[in-house]
Amino acid sequence: MADNARSNPTVAWQRLVAAAVIGSERAGRALPPVEGGAGRFIEKATSLNSEEGMLHAAALLSVYERAGRRAPERAAGAGGACPPAVAGHPQDQPACSQRAGWHLSRILGGDHRSLLDEWCCAAAKAGVRAPDELMPRLLDEFVATKTDSERTAIAGVLGKRGRWLAASNPDWHSSMAPEDDPSAVWESGTRDQRLDLLRRLRASDPARGRELVMTTWEQDPPDDRAAFVDLFVEGLSIDDEPFLESVLDDNRKAVRTSAAETLARLPSSGLCRRMAERLAPLLSFKPARRGLLRSGKPSLDVALPESCDRAMARDGLQATSRTKLGAKANLLYQMLAASPLSAWSERWNVLVDQILDAAVGCEWKDVCVQGWALAAVRQREAAWAEAILRTGYFSKVSDTPLVVGLMETIRGLLSCLSPPTREAIIAEILKDKPFPLHSHPVMHFLTAGHWPWSTEFSRAVLDVLRRHFQKHSEGYDGGLPRTVAAQFSKCIDPSLAQEAATGWPVDGPRWAPSHAEMVDTLTSVLQFRRDFLLELKP
Repeated sequence: MADNARSNPTVAWQRLVAAAVIGSERAGRALPPVEGGAGRFIEKATSLNSEEGMLHAAALLSVYERAGRRAPERAAGAGGACPPAVAGHPQDQPACSQRAGWHLSRILGGDHRSLLDEWCCAAAKAGVRAPDELMPRLLDEFVATKTDSERTAIAGVLGKRGRWLAASNPDWHSSMAPEDDPSAVWESGTRDQRLDLLRRLRASDPARGRELVMTTWEQDPPDDRAAFVDLFVEGLSIDDEPFLESVLDDNRKAVRTSAAETLARLPSSGLCRRMAERLAPLLSFKPARRGLLRSGKPSLDVALPESCDRAMARDGLQATSRTKLGAKANLLYQMLAASPLSAWSERWNVLVDQILDAAVGCEWKDVCVQGWALAAVRQREAAWAEAILRTGYFSKVSDTPLVVGLMETIRGLLSCLSPPTREAIIAEILKDKPFPLHSHPVMHFLTAGHWPWSTEFSRAVLDVLRRHFQKHSEGYDGGLPRTVAAQFSKCIDPSLAQEAATGWPVDGPRWAPSHAEMVDTLTSVLQFRRDFLLELKP
């Protein structure tokens, strides 16, 4: 890859400092070329002896660094005046209002830091960007965050001005891909820049992203190849299958695994069809028999696979077990999780509800329900996700061996559904004697997903909370006040800020200082959210 510092004077300054530390003789030509007028001055200065050239370069670069812009060149002709300094990249979005900027400043300063995503998404929806003076702090957050969702949210309010500014700092520049020349970034960018570029391309032009990956595939290290394949989830289509199918033959397991898991999200892929063919002789559905002395429920007969052959291993199946399910049962789970869900309704000519009714009553219910749950999440099958949640399986598990964590599974299933459907399912669970609330299964659902709750659902949750604290004292709430303050406050409809401050059993014998602090925090967050959402309303 090309030297990333060729057009970055800040990096040149840092290398100059490093060269001074180790000595000019040992450093050799430690200073990379710098473009523009400053680059020509520096090249002339460093043509002198090493020590003197280094001092000249340091003088030029220190001024350049403080100015934050390219050193202007003189106009042609003796005595020509210098043109005005070039301003930052033309902005493509107007800056947000002063008050909205004040809200962002508070968030970046540590007040309600967890609301950064929501502020950025609201600002992007309103078509505005962050104010100039907050760009450096926002770019620091972009570099520091570990989640793709937050990076995407921050990038949405930087605008072209923010990306122009990012080029002036090595830490920012190395994490964010310039927008002007994707091919050049892919050839010479840092790993983070390439990931940022591919993430954006898979969202806007998936084919172009795939083409770039293929141009350097043989030269890229295994960790990078696996990371690139993981990003194919965005914009995934059958057009990606030929490439991903070829990656199943990669010589690194991590890369092959990424390809297999990505192909499992394409129900029409060859990998999913092969899984369905392997499962055909192992699963047998029997419809409910009606009449005297006959069972009124459908049944599912399950046989475990005997072994994992080479073709199965190529498709990402692993014979070893990482759970209490056992090796063969775990193999069956993997096959179910990678099979096309539509195949079962078509093969047996029954509804999804009937299949799951049979699954929860069979000997291998944990394998079947969990395998199909992962398949529903991968394939974004809303009908299956809803039917699985309505079986009550994941609201009753306690000592059940889980292949994937309970919260991760519930979060994935809920993400397949529309907010009204999610809330309807949770409301049904809430009706089932939700006390004590902190140990009730509904808490898994309330804390697994993060979406703006409707007014009606918010009121229902607040009502259950008030009744809980009327019946249960401090020390018997399992950290529920912290959950309300830290998580529920980000979901409850902020228009209920004033309403959320009232109705609590403050005069009851079980009311405690920690409960009062919870209400204060809850209402404070709701008021803050209400204010900045109103300010950013399109």
